[in-house]
Amino acid sequence: MTLARTALGTLRGVRSPGLRTFKGVRYAAPARRFAAPSPAVPWEGIADAVTPGAPAPQRPGRMSWVPGLGLDPAAGREDCLYLNIWTPSCEERLPVLVFVHGGAFVSGSGAQRMYDGGAPARDHGLVVVTANYRPGLFGLWYGDGVPANLALRDHIAALEWVRDHISALGADPAEATAADLLSAEDTTGRTVPPVGGLLPFAPVADGTSVVGVGRLGAGATSAAGVDAPAARGSFRRHAEEIVRAHRGPARHLVCAHRSPMSHGGIALGACHLVDVPLYFGTHGSRLTGSGPEVTELAHSMTKEFARFCRGDRTPE
Repeated sequence: MTLARTALGTLRGVRSPGLRTFKGVRYAAPARRFAAPSPAVPWEGIADAVTPGAPAPQRPGRMSWVPGLGLDPAAGREDCLYLNIWTPSCEERLPVLVFVHGGAFVSGSGAQRMYDGGAPARDHGLVVVTANYRPGLFGLWYGDGVPANLALRDHIAALEWVRDHISALGADPAEATAADLLSAEDTTGRTVPPVGGLLPFAPVADGTSVVGVGRLGAGATSAAGVDAPAARGSFRRHAEEIVRAHRGPARHLVCAHRSPMSHGGIALGACHLVDVPLYFGTHGSRLTGSGPEVTELAHSMTKEFARFCRGDRTPE
């Protein structure tokens, strides 16, 4: 076991070689239905952070066919505002990556296996944070007396927790990168203003989607998973925004790795679902395929993504 002492209280996580893991960390008070998130409440003693918190309520089966995105909808609870944190050490001041899960704003969890942050933390010197939020009805209902965009307010609350408390887990909040997949392709720009002192953003293309990923004063990198003129054009347009937004150099990376998997008789080919496990080092499933070539590609992509998150101006 390992301990981290935050301003809210002490967390007990799991220690393994080169890695400390804290799961199920509350970044807000238990969610109240159709209410904005409230700050997390301090506690006495030691809080266990060894298992992920519950995912948000969601309909079954939408993405369960994707290896690494399996999720039991019966486990969903409205009390779902949790973080998972992977860190090489709680005594350092390392760059931090905050990743908000995908799912088209209707499903998903930061604890899904595809988003395991162990490899970027252990092998590349990052502190990796994944966050749950309220998708679907509970996060995006629009009606009388209901605050707008509760899902985005959850994102903001998670970023504020990182800003205020992540230094206790070995990270430097001034060296933070935020990234998200699919559900939040334009979320990051909308969540910037309320999060004072943290995380400027610029969009990056991933497949045919725009994925929010940003970094203060650093270069930028991504992979466009669809080798088509429209996707390449989209990638170039948003890459130009990165060049304008950041003082550091921008690197354009195109990943055309094709999944050997098919779904409903349709080959997946090259797409964002294949890219993400290559970034996170969670490859080797039916989704990405396995073997030396896949492993080599995953190592290079994870290394390049970590290079960007650290703010390195030159490749390793």
